[in-house]
Amino acid sequence: LLDNSLCIGHCPRETPGRFEVWVMKDYGVKDSWTRVITMAADSVNNIPYHPVIRLDNGEIFMWKLSLVLLSFDSTTGRRKRVETYNPVTEFLHVAIPFVPSLVSLKDIVGEHQFKNLERGRRVRINQKCFEKRSS
Repeated sequence: LLDNSLCIGHCPRETPGRFEVWVMKDYGVKDSWTRVITMAADSVNNIPYHPVIRLDNGEIFMWKLSLVLLSFDSTTGRRKRVETYNPVTEFLHVAIPFVPSLVSLKDIVGEHQFKNLERGRRVRINQKCFEKRSS
């Protein structure tokens, strides 16, 4: 989803070296697909990026193979690679847009883990965190 609309990243066969993002403006209406990004693909194998979120300033963040995070400025057409953890030493990444919630992170991860977060330490959140809180 991009802007709460169904979207897809696509490298067209008829134009090698190009990457596009299409958004379905009116869900279920075939003719409502609109191209919102056209840019040069950055690799020979044409593996598409996956749009994650568009910010209010028009900047769009996209993932590629869970290894590369790209920032694309839709107003200027500029793109830049965003530094992330080294994929050789870290697990593969997953990006999800932030959604505000009234549920406290402290209630989910517990007091000890929450203090680690406040100190800037990384914590692992797993299914057990949710099971403990829901019972």
